[in-house]
Amino acid sequence: MPIFLIHIASILVTLVVLQQIPDRGAWLAVFHSLGLAHYLVSLIYARKQVVEFARQPDLFVPLFSILIIGIGVYLSRFPLLIYFAFHHAFNSAYMLNRTLPADNRYVPALRGCVVLLHLFLYFFLLRSGAALEIGRSNPLAFFALQRSSLPTTVLLTGLSICYGGFFYYLYRLRSVLTRQNLLENCGLELLGLGAVAASFYVNFSFMAVVFYHFVFWALFPLLKMSELGTKKLGSYLGVTVLSLVGFLALSPIGVFNFVFPPLLFRQQFYLWSYIHITTSFVLSNAHPQWIVQLFRPSLPSGTTMQRA
Repeated sequence: MPIFLIHIASILVTLVVLQQIPDRGAWLAVFHSLGLAHYLVSLIYARKQVVEFARQPDLFVPLFSILIIGIGVYLSRFPLLIYFAFHHAFNSAYMLNRTLPADNRYVPALRGCVVLLHLFLYFFLLRSGAALEIGRSNPLAFFALQRSSLPTTVLLTGLSICYGGFFYYLYRLRSVLTRQNLLENCGLELLGLGAVAASFYVNFSFMAVVFYHFVFWALFPLLKMSELGTKKLGSYLGVTVLSLVGFLALSPIGVFNFVFPPLLFRQQFYLWSYIHITTSFVLSNAHPQWIVQLFRPSLPSGTTMQRA
């Protein structure tokens, strides 16, 4: 299945869930449960990498550094909305490493341009409510990032420049692009243009964007798992479904006598969100090559990422 279709399926699932669960409490329980399931499955499938780190004492300094950064980000209440923005932008750009030759000089420029494009796209879509959501997370950040400091014209100008650079480098790579590779490398960005147009009529919420992210990264690994055989595919589906059902059962809408109160469940989600994003710099290949090589110097360039 082309990655482009997975993006469309993820968007449709997000829209259906938003439409079918109008109750705020139930929606939050589903949202937090899906997120926690995403984090758990990511850790389960990253266990081999964690074992590898334990065998490489020379990585102590970078690993300790990222640990300190993660603790600092969480304790300082750095806005999750901003922290997630970089996580999402890196994932969107570098998950496609395998689709283009790593030795082509235009590929790094394209990837860097895509990161900036998705950052501008993300903040443009959330421009109507970004300041309020940041403010709830960190009152100091609210005053630094009020809507007036990020006017629509500035965001739209930056987005236009990024799209121009994106299509320029995509054109320079035309000789190495098949029809499928072309669709994979511009499909999400084309959908982004549609989202930009829609944002003038509807408000995009931070949680809706994150929910789409969770759904996509639940579906995307199915491509790799299907290549590894039905046993691997069935195992992944089982772990994913059981994780989601388990967290739903423990959520405020759960079926057990013991369930997490809404506040505690939300706090656990936020804690593990910071942990997940921080550890992704160590465990995920969906980052610039210099970050990947910092923590896994033996990893070949262009290796496919299976964790986000």
